[in-house]
Amino acid sequence: MKRLLNYLTRYGRYFLCFVTAAMYSLIFNHELGVSLKMLAAFCYVLLYVLVLSRHKWIFLVGLPALVLPSALAAFFINKFNVKITVDIASVLLQTTRSKAAEFISGELVFWLVSAVVACGLLIWANFYLIRRSILRSTLKRDWYFETYLLLALGVTLFFCLNPVSQAKRYVLALILVITLFIAYFKGRDFKLLVLQKKIKPLIVCIGYSFLIVLGMANMKQARRFHPFDFSYAVAQHYENRAELLKSIAKRKDIAKYSSSFDEGRGSDLNVVLILGESARPDHFQLYGYPRETTPRLVKRKNLVAFTNVKTRSASTSIAVPNILTRAATHKLDELGNETSFLSLYRKHGFFTAWLSMNDVYGKHNISTTSYAEPADFKYFRREHEAKYKQSRDDYLLPIYRQLLKDHQTGKLFVVLHTRGSHWRHDRRYPKEFEKFPVREMSNTPAKCHQPSLVNAYDNSILFTDYIIDTLMEAVYDRNALVVYIGDHGESIGEDNYYGHSQESRPEQMMVPLIWWGTPTFVENYGEQFAILRSKKDTAILHDHFFHTLLDLTGFKTKVIKKKLSLVH
Repeated sequence: MKRLLNYLTRYGRYFLCFVTAAMYSLIFNHELGVSLKMLAAFCYVLLYVLVLSRHKWIFLVGLPALVLPSALAAFFINKFNVKITVDIASVLLQTTRSKAAEFISGELVFWLVSAVVACGLLIWANFYLIRRSILRSTLKRDWYFETYLLLALGVTLFFCLNPVSQAKRYVLALILVITLFIAYFKGRDFKLLVLQKKIKPLIVCIGYSFLIVLGMANMKQARRFHPFDFSYAVAQHYENRAELLKSIAKRKDIAKYSSSFDEGRGSDLNVVLILGESARPDHFQLYGYPRETTPRLVKRKNLVAFTNVKTRSASTSIAVPNILTRAATHKLDELGNETSFLSLYRKHGFFTAWLSMNDVYGKHNISTTSYAEPADFKYFRREHEAKYKQSRDDYLLPIYRQLLKDHQTGKLFVVLHTRGSHWRHDRRYPKEFEKFPVREMSNTPAKCHQPSLVNAYDNSILFTDYIIDTLMEAVYDRNALVVYIGDHGESIGEDNYYGHSQESRPEQMMVPLIWWGTPTFVENYGEQFAILRSKKDTAILHDHFFHTLLDLTGFKTKVIKKKLSLVH
């Protein structure tokens, strides 16, 4: 027993680190199977744990920093079938506490508590082994070596997030190995160690060298497994955000370009733009869905529904700027280059308003809410007394009606940014709109009763139909155009996928686009509206919307590209 305790004291820390890395790899990277990627993932984690375990206080902070984000990411990967991408990281980092609360479930809490308990046990074991080692003087503090290891770990992580060429990777690995031996044997008598046949120092160096070389050689694969996939996605998000902030600071106002507006037909024009959320056209009765989810819209005359519209991104932070501006890109630094068409409408005498049932998150949501800045009037959810999970799109209707009352004459441009069919779907509509029965709902979509999940989503579309129709009816007697366009779609269980922000899923990339003109508008803009109707089956992107809206409503400016306008 004494011999076993002595052995455990001398080598238990290495065994503990090996077991920790193995368990981590099996739990969080099991989908890699038996492969070089799995081996590389294991080596990265083992190097990380070995380095941190040399000092108990660093281990106390470092192990939870490794395990808890991985546990959270793994939960959503398993339950939502998502892949860790920059878009997913952006959604996570930009969300509010209210939105996040709608994803918190007992299963998620259990998942995280289990991770905390596991971390606690491993930290306790490491504290015990280090304490025993220090009492027996078997673990001597070697600050040269420990400082080197921390730097080596930092360098490895840095180049995992910022990959270099293969040749440079091998050169860097060689430099790290050479400095490893120098750092370890500094202050030791190497000849004496050889004469005394003490091979442990050599084994330690060779072991660390193996981990470093294998890790550096396969760093290109690192983005594909935990924890580097999440680290890379987060790093990219903040890099993109920094670029966006720079571009916004230099943002060009398109209203400064020479432009004209057709006052003859539009001196009293009202334009109402509805930004949909997580809406799928294949669940609209208007688009051929067998259920009656849009009974009001199917009865509307002068309505044009485009049947083949695709978003550039399944993320709101990119999709909405693509709708509002002429930017046709995923690159955030280009998305913020120019103001939206809101500033152009304002320049030509429109009273502009932005009504939103979403929150303002300051810099976190700047890619969307920054475009509301030029508006004469702004209203966000925070100005309403209802809590997030209780707020609905119909709360915007009194504000909308008041705007119409205050501007019975003259030009008016209103943007309504709705919550539409965002998760949780069963909270997006009042009880009287539960046409399709819903039961067994959960904050984890995979745990929901599947028919109820679909029913809740369809009920949210039914409520959207009511909102759109109500907004249309309010301006029926005016010279008005009402447009509804979705930002992205939503997965509701197809192939076990849920939510959005995954561009590989077709149901998340197709969006509805609905144009409706009042009798007066159709009379004034009949020729352009007829051309628009004739192109309703054309395959288009969000890119076309900016140019089509301005062209249709009578603007002439160099920012309009005729080839992207659907009224030419």
